[in-house]
Amino acid sequence: MSTLVGHPTHGLLEHFVFPSQRPNDKILCVDAHKKLYVLAKSRYSFPAGSFHVAPGLTYLADSFYDYENPWHGLNAISPFFSWRRERGQCQNPMRFMLFKRGDVVVKKVGNWVRGLMEANLDRRVTINDNELLTKGFNGGSGNKSTMVCFERAVVMRRGLGGMKGNNRQRLFDMVRCKAWRFCGVDHDVDGKDGDRLSNNNGAATSTDASAVRVQVSLLLREGKRGFANETQVRDVIRRECSKLASKCELRVIHLASAGGNANRSNTSFCNQVRSMRKTDIVVTTHGGQLTNMVFMPPGSSVMEMFPTGWLEGAGSGQFIYLWFAGWSRMHYENAWRDPHGIRCPYPNFASSSTSSTSNNKSDITNMMKRCFAIRQKNQKVGVDEVYLARWISKVLAKAIIRKVKLNLNTTTITPKCACD
Repeated sequence: MSTLVGHPTHGLLEHFVFPSQRPNDKILCVDAHKKLYVLAKSRYSFPAGSFHVAPGLTYLADSFYDYENPWHGLNAISPFFSWRRERGQCQNPMRFMLFKRGDVVVKKVGNWVRGLMEANLDRRVTINDNELLTKGFNGGSGNKSTMVCFERAVVMRRGLGGMKGNNRQRLFDMVRCKAWRFCGVDHDVDGKDGDRLSNNNGAATSTDASAVRVQVSLLLREGKRGFANETQVRDVIRRECSKLASKCELRVIHLASAGGNANRSNTSFCNQVRSMRKTDIVVTTHGGQLTNMVFMPPGSSVMEMFPTGWLEGAGSGQFIYLWFAGWSRMHYENAWRDPHGIRCPYPNFASSSTSSTSNNKSDITNMMKRCFAIRQKNQKVGVDEVYLARWISKVLAKAIIRKVKLNLNTTTITPKCACD
């Protein structure tokens, strides 16, 4: 559908609704086998037996990335939740149809992404309807490709990029609220499980820093881009926690990544939501696990660490969690970049001669990109103990001040989620 050009409306990113509210508008029909679509006056525009009808409302997502990585999945799926709230009168779809670069995604949908869908729609979700895959997209009778016509369809393909800032914050407030309730944690408002101290009436009980409890969650990736020495990182954080008059708890959470050991992982969707609901500070390396920050109480802190080479080689996508922290109302406490990992043996533009030709600069750029992709992107992240100790100490102090102010000014409530 790349030939269709849409425009952002009502603060939402580009999307298409078929049929729209205009008179005599057309329905969307798709032949995924041939990778083509048709806008038809009605499903009866095709010969009998050449099409299959998808009744009700269908969400169709087309993404450049996969649906296994939490960030990629959230980026592709969450805009539908915003449309449902702002324009869809909170109507639930009958199904999601997921595409990657025009191909139907048959099996590779991560459990985290499925959990996100179910939490926000308050029910189990049909993904890539088996009946449609059998009768329509996968060929129909005689293995001949069969068109699928959607009674009503919402199509999105741009992710979160074009969404207005206020709409993003409303969206992620809703995502957080729905996930907390889905996983049974939205009523946790006492000093043990919540983000504030309260008495039985919901009023704050103390403004003394020594009474504040702070939880630090250390997210450990299994496989690519994890810490070179997990024990060293853990020990530094634990040591700084022990210096506080406040109650400081370190929780270590193992998360599986591609190539990692899933047996060490405690990664069900709701386990992650429950852990992050109690988290005041999250510490981890760059990766999809940081998407879980959306489930922390607003105002919590994010500490992100990168392998060597990312600043020079990764492009603007490396800043996505800096942006996401703002969208989900978190505090991004800067990032640390490991200076001691593998380095590429090529000069950058700053050190190249001003007399260098554009072709030489282009060659250097291409070599840098290849070196980053092969040697740097997924290397382990080291640690500077002195820097990390100072960094976590400052972030802990800020978190305690925020929680004291929260206890002073806030009473506990159970929020009503949008589209309840």
